[in-house]
Amino acid sequence: MLNEHKSNWTEVKSGIPQGSMLGPILFIIYINDLTEVVSSTCKRFADDAKIYTTVTSRQDQEDPQKDLDNVCQWSSDWLLKFNIQKCKVVSYGNVSSQYNYVMDEDTGGASALSSEDSEKDLRIIFTNKLNFEKHINSTVNKVNKCISLHTWISPCFNNV
Repeated sequence: MLNEHKSNWTEVKSGIPQGSMLGPILFIIYINDLTEVVSSTCKRFADDAKIYTTVTSRQDQEDPQKDLDNVCQWSSDWLLKFNIQKCKVVSYGNVSSQYNYVMDEDTGGASALSSEDSEKDLRIIFTNKLNFEKHINSTVNKVNKCISLHTWISPCFNNV
């Protein structure tokens, strides 16, 4: 209700109504138990979740897949589907072998998650080599665009 105007009632089968003032808080409450279905560390921020663990053996590589399976079951139970195209895997540090992780799709099949060399988290780009070169370059490019130097200052630096 806003002043004298009431909105109509509507049935919500799952999830949280978007655009409401309470939406973000209700969503956090709605997904609060997500961390209980994984054995790895799970961090959430707004509508984003990250699962991570230290890998020192083949078994350590398989454990996150079990967590992903549990998360997929959780999402099915709560009628809250993940956007698999936005899900990805980043392995940090010296990784000698890659493990192919998959997530269940709505169609009943499984989809392999893409393996990336970096991840943006709270506006910071973390690379799999744990350096900040990509983040620094991205930040410098954004600043140059904001101050309109990107068209004429770049050639000056090429000769330095």
